[in-house]
Amino acid sequence: MQTQLDPEAVFRDLVTEVDRMMSEGKNPDLDIRMPAGEAQKAAQAVPAEQFHAMMGDFVQKLGALREDQALPEETRAVIEELMAVVPLVTVMQYPQGGMPGMKLSGATDGGGPAFTFNVDTQARGGTSFLLGHIAHELTHVAAHQAFGSSPVMELVQSGATDEEVAALAAERKQALSDLKSALAGNPEFDEFQRGMLEEKLVYGAQPHKLERYAEAFANLAEGKPGKITPAQKDRLVGWGKAAGDASGTLVEYDTVLNQMLIYLHMWQISQDNPFYVRLRAVAQAAYDRRSRAFQPTDQPTDQSS
Repeated sequence: MQTQLDPEAVFRDLVTEVDRMMSEGKNPDLDIRMPAGEAQKAAQAVPAEQFHAMMGDFVQKLGALREDQALPEETRAVIEELMAVVPLVTVMQYPQGGMPGMKLSGATDGGGPAFTFNVDTQARGGTSFLLGHIAHELTHVAAHQAFGSSPVMELVQSGATDEEVAALAAERKQALSDLKSALAGNPEFDEFQRGMLEEKLVYGAQPHKLERYAEAFANLAEGKPGKITPAQKDRLVGWGKAAGDASGTLVEYDTVLNQMLIYLHMWQISQDNPFYVRLRAVAQAAYDRRSRAFQPTDQPTDQSS
């Protein structure tokens, strides 16, 4: 019986099995054994400290990709950026009564912001899914530090005007549209891979997303680290409206680009593939924007304005 097995070993075996299926060009979503659901069940049974350590191992696997000589330089720079914020993530846990994702949860011993990572333990894409998910969530932390954003971790420089935000959202929406065009009919991706990428391209620009996040964070209990002020809520809602139907680009654009960079490298997609070429270009532009915004001597968390 599974209850007699080490749940971590079960989880790791399921991830390895999905890796094998993907290497054979099979679609793990169509497997009647439902490895994604079984992986989540196993992960939920892993004790908290062991779970944190297990996910720490996968974080290190992401960092170790830097040693791969075939890794594109754009992706190497992103991973360097993400590894630099890992110490701010003080808890990695199975989602506790909520959705997976990264949450501001307090302060580190050094006084900086501390984050809790509620990890999505689906094994849909095996190791590539997990490392891509980790890259996605660590990008939230890196962007929060770079932009001095609120606990919502919006991908907007603090103090931006509605006009600047509207232009930024339009630029990002167009970039995602161009990526969709490069993906359509691209023969190098199988059905499962194309589906994973299409999900990210949609997720990166969903309408009303920033407004919904602002509402949720404003409604947290008083004293919670992630709660935002009424003034912050009003500003974020205003930015979301300025973005039109591309509100999601203000919270998820950089994250999905970096996630897809990890997917494509682990899937060993040709670096001259038109989708890959375009993805690296827009991911580099997003990285450059974060780098320009980053001020190491002045990192406001914008929790009281």
